[in-house]
Amino acid sequence: MSTVPTTIEDQLRAMRLGVDYQFTIKIRALSMRVRPLSMAEQVKVTNDVTEVLLASKPNERNSLNESALLAKEMLKLATKESDKTKVENGISNALLDRMTPDEIMFFYEQYRDGVNAVNP
Repeated sequence: MSTVPTTIEDQLRAMRLGVDYQFTIKIRALSMRVRPLSMAEQVKVTNDVTEVLLASKPNERNSLNESALLAKEMLKLATKESDKTKVENGISNALLDRMTPDEIMFFYEQYRDGVNAVNP
């Protein structure tokens, strides 16, 4: 089990692993292994979220819905293996739908902190 690197050398080693680097995010007893998303993955998630928002009713297009949906979709992808030949067992929609917005954002903030720790 890896932890978020603390030294510059550890960060550089971890950064070079790219989308294969993994770390754990946790809230109470629930923990998830996540990985950084590639640029292509982030663009796809952002485009998909934009499409969903544009298809929704105008009164449903707000920053809360956008932030929550973006966080959910990023976490779903970040919990899946980067290697498409491996079985993907990421976080499910059912679990995310049972979480509060604050729990989702707490997980997402931990994810962003972990990714920022290994970025150049």
